[in-house]
Amino acid sequence: MRSTTASFLFSLWLLPVPAFAEPLTLEVIEAEGAYDARNSQPLVSFRMSEASRKAFADFTAQHINEKMDIRVDGNSVSKVVIREPITGGVGQILTASPDAARQLTERLKAKALLVVETIP
Repeated sequence: MRSTTASFLFSLWLLPVPAFAEPLTLEVIEAEGAYDARNSQPLVSFRMSEASRKAFADFTAQHINEKMDIRVDGNSVSKVVIREPITGGVGQILTASPDAARQLTERLKAKALLVVETIP
């Protein structure tokens, strides 16, 4: 009986398990509200510090075609699929309304925590 249990547990250990990245905290140094040129949807455009730019570029390069959760102060604000490495140190978060964009801009300017993490 013991060897069957041990074999089963060993078999489970060998099953492939998806790897998820550790959450990455980014330092935002500038944020402003804007509108998407393609569809006029409100958004927040932001710029990261140099250290965050490098970390985010590595993060996105390692997780192409994976889903990423973007959180501000622990609250999910967007879920997107990483299509290519994002190396320029800038990003945009689409919002539901101009008011939501204004609030998010204010939070990022007040040094809210911006965290990204891959999700299933």
